[in-house]
Amino acid sequence: MAHSAALLLLADGRLPAGGYAHSGGLEPTVHIHGLTDVAGLEGFLEGRAATAGLVAASFAAAACRAAQMGQHALLCELDRQLDVRTPSKATRAVSRALGRQLLRAVTSIRSVDVPAQSRRDMHQPVVYGMAAAAFGLAPKEAALIVLHESVAGPAAAAV
Repeated sequence: MAHSAALLLLADGRLPAGGYAHSGGLEPTVHIHGLTDVAGLEGFLEGRAATAGLVAASFAAAACRAAQMGQHALLCELDRQLDVRTPSKATRAVSRALGRQLLRAVTSIRSVDVPAQSRRDMHQPVVYGMAAAAFGLAPKEAALIVLHESVAGPAAAAV
């Protein structure tokens, strides 16, 4: 598969990986803070990209590089580090569930080298990095996929 096609496939919200089913914090923001217009949505998405999106993209890029180099212990360490940087138990659970769904979807298309020492589902950004490596994509492309996903899901939830 050509690199650009793989990039589009992984970034497509219709890939049955569960991302389309998660609002990325938009729903509580609407209910608690009364977000009601396009300008508010734009601000929310920009803030999400600059915070959670940037962190997730950084981890995806690092995971892609680690997967390319066969560094399974580093993949597990990245997953652990992302756990530490995600203070909300609910958010950690969602990230791991989305990672599990993404891995299931991607492995139906392409073999992904999953660390044997991983004792639980891995976070979605780490799995995106591993998937990007399996498709021959660069770490920068893994980061772009995750940054796109971090705002596309909430944007779709706003519709």
